[in-house]
Amino acid sequence: MKPALPQPERMHRLFPIIVPRRYNKKGNWPGYLTNLKHPMLAVTHVWVQEDQTLMYLNREEHDDLAAHDLDCHAIAMENLRATSTETFYTHMKQVDGILEMVGFMNEDGLGTSRLLLLDRLSEIFPGGCRIGIPERSCGIVISGALNQQTTRSYEDLAGKCYENGNVPMLPGLFDPSQFEIAIG
Repeated sequence: MKPALPQPERMHRLFPIIVPRRYNKKGNWPGYLTNLKHPMLAVTHVWVQEDQTLMYLNREEHDDLAAHDLDCHAIAMENLRATSTETFYTHMKQVDGILEMVGFMNEDGLGTSRLLLLDRLSEIFPGGCRIGIPERSCGIVISGALNQQTTRSYEDLAGKCYENGNVPMLPGLFDPSQFEIAIG
């Protein structure tokens, strides 16, 4: 017999969050990390509290949910998708009516998590895009159709955010495939 599902009323508060793989460098990360294809990034999961603070899902909680045949990542992604309908990105730049860039600095603390919604990004940029996560609270996505000079200016912007950020993640802009879950 399975134990009772722990706090089912909290399930709508479970979300994915992108973290550096180095968080588990010593093997003592309290939860599970799932690697993204980018060699320095992983995904873990958090509970978003009433006061908007984030509390990491620990291994025991994860295992309890798995014992109930619940896929933490699928639930977290569904929750993220549901909360990203009206406020997907927080910044945008258009030049001559053409969208160049969208930025993610969402007040809910999940702005960079939205970089995992690759299907939404491909709707915004059907010709392709480049993704940056220079700082834990800042995501940048640019059109893949920009000229080299404009692309370079956004790469420079990402580099400055990385250098001056409170929680630096990665300098540069990357192919969206780098934000997919790594298989195997």
